[in-house]
Amino acid sequence: MELEALKYIKANDRIAIANVTKNNFMGIELLLKQLNFPVELIGGWNKEETLIKDNAFCEYTGKITLKKDMHTFLNSLLESEYPDTIIFPPQSEKILDDIELILEINFTGKIKTIIIIRGYKANLSLEEMKKIAVLSRKNNINIAVGDIKNTGYSIGYLLDSVENMPWTVNELDPDLAEYINKNNLNQGTFLDLGTGAGTQAVELAKLGFTVTATDLVKYAFENTAAKVNNVDFIEDNILDTRLNKKFDYIFDRGCLHALGKENYETYVRQVKKILKDDGILLLKYATNDNKHLTKDVLKYYYSEDELYDFINSNFIIDEIKTTFYQQNSDYTPMKAIFAVLRIG
Repeated sequence: MELEALKYIKANDRIAIANVTKNNFMGIELLLKQLNFPVELIGGWNKEETLIKDNAFCEYTGKITLKKDMHTFLNSLLESEYPDTIIFPPQSEKILDDIELILEINFTGKIKTIIIIRGYKANLSLEEMKKIAVLSRKNNINIAVGDIKNTGYSIGYLLDSVENMPWTVNELDPDLAEYINKNNLNQGTFLDLGTGAGTQAVELAKLGFTVTATDLVKYAFENTAAKVNNVDFIEDNILDTRLNKKFDYIFDRGCLHALGKENYETYVRQVKKILKDDGILLLKYATNDNKHLTKDVLKYYYSEDELYDFINSNFIIDEIKTTFYQQNSDYTPMKAIFAVLRIG
């Protein structure tokens, strides 16, 4: 995926990052590699000065300029060294204040572009967005807004906190919990497929299961993995899995519906490789009946009927029901299917 706002960046531009952290620095590095010309990341600012000095950027010492606020950062540079572009990643604070200050300081017009990347939680009000649009027109500067959803999972997990992702919920999925309780389950091997933050895996381990949790992006679960020792967290792509063991249960809460329909058959082949012959796949899938979602998102999902036909042709269906895909408190639950499946 590509962020449309990147079109304003030119070859050899100098780029600074507001509210910079180790992770969002790496994420923006990856984002800029999508450009087919060279640019230079020169540094940025973060109010947590101790984070910058003592921890996050030790490997970048001497390569980039890092200061505690924007004013100090720009004052540390000659005007000829100013960035051409400033990027505000998700979780940036005081964006409007910083932009107003940038425009006051930018006497020669060296700073040509400001890019704001919206995260999963709004960091600008509608009123602030209107003011920023006016500033852009008055000052002849490009102010572009991009959406984190257009950066892809690998970059998205670096740019924003996993706790802000709509699919991150701390409680065990209610349909999974109901299935476990109904069948008095408390042992066996469980794979949490597409674990994200790892919250579901942690809850399963508490119930007594031996849990492995995988995700395509290690940054999604790295904080949880550092805190718990009863879940085996592994960076892995289900479409080309490196797992070499079979599981009693596989729980997929949103992995399949994020893969794209062109990958569904590969998913089936790979799941069958790592599920025991008498094992159970517990699938939670958000359907395209969620009309509040945009067309570019809905195109990834099957309807209820399409999903039924797909799983019925690839698995034995023990149970299937219409339900909801729970999201965190800032988002509306999505219509979904929960299915209990076997490979026969």
